[in-house]
Amino acid sequence: MAQQISHYKIERWVAQGGMGEVYLAHDSKLDRKIALKLLPVDFASDENRVRRFQQEARAASALNHPNVCVIHEIGKTDDGRHYIAMEHVAGLTLRQQMDIATQIAAALVAAHGACIVHRDIKPENVMVRNDGLIKVLDFGLAKRTPVPRVDDPAQVWVV
Repeated sequence: MAQQISHYKIERWVAQGGMGEVYLAHDSKLDRKIALKLLPVDFASDENRVRRFQQEARAASALNHPNVCVIHEIGKTDDGRHYIAMEHVAGLTLRQQMDIATQIAAALVAAHGACIVHRDIKPENVMVRNDGLIKVLDFGLAKRTPVPRVDDPAQVWVV
């Protein structure tokens, strides 16, 4: 794979998705970091995949919203690989943040297992320690629930 595509100098691999590989690159014309998504070589002759790849860029570029990634350019390399040059977004993916939701859910499962319903889960009541461990705070509105009786499957839990 070439280290230079058009005026984009590839710095490093970032991710692999269903429709391509994403690299961090430097845009030498505008002196900025960009994300460069390349359609795999073996997809270049598949008209359907090329069309879907181009549609991805057109759909995102039709939007002008601060929460939507900016598309700078679509193009094709000399060896026939299609690419999308887009805004580089530094940070973590939602998948990388899923551990937070998993830890919150584990805390609530533990509370429910002890017949306690928190009743005030909100961002201010969840802390992320420096080591990434989640702590659920403020059980001030928590309510104890009756222990379900094994002999009464219709027992309703109070929430």
